[in-house]
Amino acid sequence: MKAESKERGRLETGKDKLVGTRLPLALIGAIDTWAKEHADGSRSAAIRRLIEIGLSAAPSRKPPNPNVAAKAFRLAKEQVEKLADPSIPEEERHIRKQKLIRGPKEFREHRRDLPRPKR
Repeated sequence: MKAESKERGRLETGKDKLVGTRLPLALIGAIDTWAKEHADGSRSAAIRRLIEIGLSAAPSRKPPNPNVAAKAFRLAKEQVEKLADPSIPEEERHIRKQKLIRGPKEFREHRRDLPRPKR
């Protein structure tokens, strides 16, 4: 049997999308060194492998568990109620409790359980 002749030109390199990026020379050198030690020597293969390693090591960001948030809210409410001055009228205690639970304005932007304000 005779092998079919292929068309002249560049060899097929894959069907994946090409993603181009600019890298500093020092980083390219480090990638090439890593490629010689860990990959087949190919810069592309090394970059793919390093990205896979980085993504697998990154902590997954799970959405907050609503049960845990509800329990934390309940426990905070109980502690605030224990500390509340019983001589203050109920309405004033409620206002103070809400301020304590919301926290200072300076820290609200860092809380993950609150929606981000639109700017």
